[in-house]
Amino acid sequence: MKLSLKYILLSFFALISSFLVAQDEVLIRGQVKDQETMKKLDNVTVTVFKNGTQFDVIETGGSGKYEIRLPLGFTYDIKFSKDAFVQKIVRVDTRNIPEEDRAGGFQLDLPGVLFKYVEGFNTDILKEPVGKIFFSSQENALDFDVPYADKMKEKIAA
Repeated sequence: MKLSLKYILLSFFALISSFLVAQDEVLIRGQVKDQETMKKLDNVTVTVFKNGTQFDVIETGGSGKYEIRLPLGFTYDIKFSKDAFVQKIVRVDTRNIPEEDRAGGFQLDLPGVLFKYVEGFNTDILKEPVGKIFFSSQENALDFDVPYADKMKEKIAA
């Protein structure tokens, strides 16, 4: 009986501590697809840089799906790359989230699309992020910088 109570208490504290850790993070998930066919891309490398330093590397496997949990309070560059495709970077800025808005954390669906490398394409354009995500106090959520993304789309198309 005492042994069962001990396991119940340990389980309870483990559950509570995992909840507390999860409060100050953003869960980012998505699936990477081929821009031309919109079919899932397998074995895409998702590299996460935290404040400019490599933080994590994930392989999507056959599904093209990924999931990342990132602590709040930092800037992250998430780089999607695969052989024969042009890499893309998305910047997620979680620095300016007020403490009172951090409770419960955030979730962000971030689907990725990559296009095949075309001879002569200036890959220097994509050394900068194709998209930026920031905290919107009006929405109380992470939001996309649409004007910036539109500007990058124009550069890529040119």
